[in-house]
Amino acid sequence: TSSGSIRVVGKAAPVHEDRPDLAFGAFLGLLRPAAPGLSGWLGAYTQTKSYRDTVSDVARGVNINNLKRDDLLGLDIPVPPLNEQRRIVAKIDALQARSRRAREALDAIPALLERFRQSVLAAAFRGDLTADWRAANPDVEPASELLKRIRAERRTRWIASKAETATQRAEARDAKKGKVWTDEVREKRLVKETEKAAKKYTAPEPVDPEKEGLPELPEGWCWARVEELAALLPRSIQSGPFGSALKHAEFSDAGMLVIGIDNVQDGEFSSGRDNRIPPIKFKELERFRARPLDVLITVMATVGRCAVAPKNLGTAIISKHVYRISVEQRLVNPHALMNALRGCAEVLRQLGANVRGQTRAGINGGILKALAVPLPPLQEQ
Repeated sequence: TSSGSIRVVGKAAPVHEDRPDLAFGAFLGLLRPAAPGLSGWLGAYTQTKSYRDTVSDVARGVNINNLKRDDLLGLDIPVPPLNEQRRIVAKIDALQARSRRAREALDAIPALLERFRQSVLAAAFRGDLTADWRAANPDVEPASELLKRIRAERRTRWIASKAETATQRAEARDAKKGKVWTDEVREKRLVKETEKAAKKYTAPEPVDPEKEGLPELPEGWCWARVEELAALLPRSIQSGPFGSALKHAEFSDAGMLVIGIDNVQDGEFSSGRDNRIPPIKFKELERFRARPLDVLITVMATVGRCAVAPKNLGTAIISKHVYRISVEQRLVNPHALMNALRGCAEVLRQLGANVRGQTRAGINGGILKALAVPLPPLQEQ
């Protein structure tokens, strides 16, 4: 190449076969060896650092570097005996072929690792990885029994909270009217509100594996809906602010982190794109706050990527592209749930069957809450 930047001038390549259908044009030069046997040697030499350094020294030009014909003809090129040339070129070709094969093998590694990762996760949620552990620990409480206790406790706590709140409001209304409650009146009202709250209580429908065609699980495991695994906290399963509640123009370089798709990588939390909002905006959106050890899952555009929020997360909110699940940690380990969402074959099937959207794929909170996931005993998780 006879013009261009110094990095381009002198770039060369051998033509290994007769090509009458090809010609060379502007900014290119052709060097035809005096003897055919020299082609391989000259082609190899033009790839050496010595050749490139020499070309860089002789190329000249004010705005565009140029390599003249005389510059090429004046180059001193080492020429060994013809047989030695052939041996050197053959060795170079063999090593380059080996290098190409190595590159091809390296290029294949990411796909192999992905298949290996999926096979490990699939095996984990078939129970294969902990089969020996189960055999050595036959008396561990089944996950279904723990789930029953948590369900009952959740119902009791919900009813008690609703009844207490309703009773306090009624007492406050009467107080404004000048009526003072006795302990007996308060107790009767609390009993009444408890009965009313009990009738209003609704719980996630338990999973029926046979009815829903779910595969059989190992001894001691059970199927549970994501909604049942969430903590009894306000907004325990939630996505971030939509629409005008948070615009890109409101992001800043400092302040509180906004967790988006870039932060939720496959199995790990990443610093990703560091979008932040000032404290005054965070206060407005505090209800979308992310909690340490929340399970995070992308639900828009890139669907199903999961991570666990680190223990040292700091102050942050989630974006509309991410759902967070604050889990009931007495029932499920956050990392176990995260891995079930990203690697259990049956969970992936459910996700794939429910992805919606013409231009941008997505799932909503209802779909996420209804997902059936395998639940091993807590120790086995």
